[in-house]
Amino acid sequence: MDKQQFLASGLLEQYVLGLTDQEESVVVEKWLRKHPDLQKEVDAMHEALEQYSLAQGIKPPTGLRSKIMRDIEANGTEQLLQVEPNGTGTPKVARRSWTTYLWPVAATIALAFTLVKNNGLGHDLRAAKEELAQTQYDCEAEARRFQAFLGHAATQKITLPGVATGSDVAVVVYWNPEQKLAFLDMSTLPPSPNPDKEFQIWADVEGEMINLGLLRQGKGGEDNALQPIAYLNNAESLNITLEPSGGSPHPHVQDLLASQPI
Repeated sequence: MDKQQFLASGLLEQYVLGLTDQEESVVVEKWLRKHPDLQKEVDAMHEALEQYSLAQGIKPPTGLRSKIMRDIEANGTEQLLQVEPNGTGTPKVARRSWTTYLWPVAATIALAFTLVKNNGLGHDLRAAKEELAQTQYDCEAEARRFQAFLGHAATQKITLPGVATGSDVAVVVYWNPEQKLAFLDMSTLPPSPNPDKEFQIWADVEGEMINLGLLRQGKGGEDNALQPIAYLNNAESLNITLEPSGGSPHPHVQDLLASQPI
């Protein structure tokens, strides 16, 4: 989770309102130590909350205190009981925490804080949430696109076996001549044996090796994803070699990992 995702999570506001559990508080305090600017925001939240409370005189809903005390006297402080119908004619007893009753107060304070800070951190949080929502939408759209590609009638699954004797390498490429698209399943590609080298994929076209792209591993989860590679109509075979970091203009065939005619 990066800083923007943390801000969008709402944990910072919940921490100020005292609504985080112990584990969540530890997470927030870790971020506060790491980013002094967040601590300043927390201090500003506390000050804004105090000023708003003094100005508006926020009070718990009428009768809330007496209701809590009655339930505590009847059921103890650890759990309160709520009778709910279960559709069978027999009452169903559901347990809930006494802190449930504090949510109306917390919600009121949270709303007040939002109004006070709507031109400051609140704006940044809304922007971050909108950005996160857009990213999620884009990811879902991309997932749907991949699903449609994999399910397309013209999509071929090509397995590139390892060339070494006894090799269990089986790199999978999805090749679609109709859509002129190709993807390599990075989860089927073994790790590079050399940290200073990367795998590169080539298409053999009339005896000439044409670069279809570098296969970058360990970058934001790409080693478990479908990576797009270039598509060539007249490719006769697909070949993967191990090349110096950054790639090569021509393949080092002595470092050939896998190959398959198509």
